[in-house]
Amino acid sequence: MDTSLPTGVQIQATTPLTQSAKLTPSDGVNGAFGFSVATSGVTVVAGAPFHGSSKGSAYVFVKPDHGWTGTLTQTATLTATDLTPGSQFGFAVAISADVIVVGALLNNNATGTAYLFAKPAGGWSGVLTPTAKLIASDGAAGDQFGWSVAIAGDTIIIGAVGDRIGLNNGQGSAYVFVKPGGGWSGTLTQTAKLIASDGAAGDGSGVSTAVQGDTVMVGASTANIGSNADQGAVYVYVKPGTGWSGTLNQTAKLTASDGAVDDGFGFAVALADNTLLVGAPTNLAAMPVTPGSAYVFVRPGSGWATTSTFAAKLTPADGAGDNGFGFAVTVTGQTAVVGATGDQGRRGAAYLFSKPLSGWSGALAHTLKLTATDGLADDGLGWSVASSGNTIIGGAPGDDGGKGAVFVFVSASNLYYLPVIWRSGF
Repeated sequence: MDTSLPTGVQIQATTPLTQSAKLTPSDGVNGAFGFSVATSGVTVVAGAPFHGSSKGSAYVFVKPDHGWTGTLTQTATLTATDLTPGSQFGFAVAISADVIVVGALLNNNATGTAYLFAKPAGGWSGVLTPTAKLIASDGAAGDQFGWSVAIAGDTIIIGAVGDRIGLNNGQGSAYVFVKPGGGWSGTLTQTAKLIASDGAAGDGSGVSTAVQGDTVMVGASTANIGSNADQGAVYVYVKPGTGWSGTLNQTAKLTASDGAVDDGFGFAVALADNTLLVGAPTNLAAMPVTPGSAYVFVRPGSGWATTSTFAAKLTPADGAGDNGFGFAVTVTGQTAVVGATGDQGRRGAAYLFSKPLSGWSGALAHTLKLTATDGLADDGLGWSVASSGNTIIGGAPGDDGGKGAVFVFVSASNLYYLPVIWRSGF
């Protein structure tokens, strides 16, 4: 497929959509609440990694009977008793049904730890401690295990961007945990470890992770591609017939055919319905005030294979050159959402793209732009994004002077699906 940008791009109505609710923790201090977000069904979890001497916290919100409206505080607070100052618990969060995973990448001299919380019989309420603790059997200082976390069903993926592979400092890796027969409890080590066969020092593999079914995606946003330093890549791992076990190399490697130096491709990844969304926020050293883009890859019928050919490239129709577009991504059903944390003087925004009737193809501009009604400079909305059903979540860790906030956007349409209008000469 020709993925070069055409003269005209597919765009739709770009009416702003403002929030239905604003979520804040009842003990709000400058903890960068909203640094990470995840949602499943009626539940939202958000991390505040700089709360309490940067030990960190995470908060759970359950949709009230009257819906996501107004300003709401948490129903539960998540913490761990073995955290030390600087652990940054809440740097990454993930949720699937009744299980939440929280990363603390700097715990234990930056070896890193992840914690699992199973929903109590009484629901998400009060102050909760972990059901299980996840660690790497070969963990070492500086690995930063817990930089990224992902979960789907009984499978959990944890990224460790600082992991040394052989002589390659900071090549990075990801770890797979499969739910034991006895359930999630106690201290658990990985079922399998995922590394790139062509990895190099400083690749940062594990900066982002995603999992769906038997497929895992691992971003390596500072990997060099040819002569392009830090162009970035995404590695695909498909569960072997023998299961997730041992040390495994990638099934495929994905790059962008139009990639350039410092793109940061793979800084954010999301996977749903055999559709991979990849953020490339561009020039990570200058984040978040840089341009960026996002790419859509669709699994071929024959399965994932190494390629630089993408199905579609997403950019904002109103994109200024300093909005950090691609810093965070989420995809579900027919919808892709891309965070742009540097938009409008770092107020931030999230851009929603609806899948065209003809499928993800060519160059696409956004359907809707999501903004906060009370947004101010440096709020950083779009630093993190998540979606479930007709609900989109956006984190703004700079809100209220660094206390942070999470915004909930709800649409009457479950898939945000709108007919595509062709507009040439854009």
